[in-house]
Amino acid sequence: MELMEVHIDYNDLHSLKPKCLTTRKVLFQVCTSERVTMELADRTIGLLLTVTSLSIFTYYTFWVIILPLVDTDHFVHKYFLPQEYAILIPVFVGMALICLLSMFTGYVMLQSKKKKA
Repeated sequence: MELMEVHIDYNDLHSLKPKCLTTRKVLFQVCTSERVTMELADRTIGLLLTVTSLSIFTYYTFWVIILPLVDTDHFVHKYFLPQEYAILIPVFVGMALICLLSMFTGYVMLQSKKKKA
């Protein structure tokens, strides 16, 4: 594990950037291997999210746009739900998302009131 020395100027903390730190008397040791590991983890999560969203988008697009043009007795219809669910699923997911965001906003507002009091 390789250690890197970083000098920080406390008078200039608001303008700190990871690669251009000013020098002063305070010395910090930053482990560079942990930073590389976190970047790799972030990239992996980003890749998984991208692949998942593209897969859902492709499936839904094929289901809603292309499948109605295919004959109903074609074998590809057995891999998809009925067309009614193409509207119901996004509506329920959207309602659940709005409810969760509203609950989170209410929780944050209650917490901020407790801190002020």
